[in-house]
Amino acid sequence: MWLSKCPICNCKTPTPSIFNLQAWAEFTCSNCRAKLEAKPPRSTPLVVPMGCLFVLGRQGHVFEVIAVAFAALTFVLFMLESVHPQLRAKKPLPQPLIRLNIAGDQQ
Repeated sequence: MWLSKCPICNCKTPTPSIFNLQAWAEFTCSNCRAKLEAKPPRSTPLVVPMGCLFVLGRQGHVFEVIAVAFAALTFVLFMLESVHPQLRAKKPLPQPLIRLNIAGDQQ
């Protein structure tokens, strides 16, 4: 378990593994009991230039080395952000406009 800061009470909260989806669905702060979720990693937009650099890498050895170094850096940044995720408060689900009366209860 890794520790991340709760955005509401600023206390350190142990976060579940990135592969444990059930724990993330039920994840709450241990101090203030706020429902939390992980923000998407900030390094995701770096994938687009990485693809362009690999196409450019066919033009010479220097560009190929730059493309591989950029890909390694992007991978390391993505893994670091996955290990220490930034948290945000989970938005509550919207209430339905129409309720279905499946059980046939009278109100």
